[in-house]
Amino acid sequence: MSTDSEEQLTSYEAQVDYYTKYIRSNPDWEFVDVYTDEGISAVSTRGRDGFNRQYIVEQSHPAIIDPEQWQKVQDEMAVRKAKGRHHNSLSPFSAKL
Repeated sequence: MSTDSEEQLTSYEAQVDYYTKYIRSNPDWEFVDVYTDEGISAVSTRGRDGFNRQYIVEQSHPAIIDPEQWQKVQDEMAVRKAKGRHHNSLSPFSAKL
């Protein structure tokens, strides 16, 4: 849903309610939480905390890449994309060939 119309917001709430009840009604399933939001943008996940929570698992294991290094890579990718030098292939190394 990509508009703010009242009908779609009601539909969103109805969907969340329906699937929450549906999952909880099955004794073989475990309902954990609702990992969604009102989906303001289908292009970017920035600011979509409800959606992004599904990818963050606290204290599951030590960080493989520290947050500072991760952010440096993200910043470099953004710079390259802005300059038109981003890769769009399966391997980031293919642009080096």
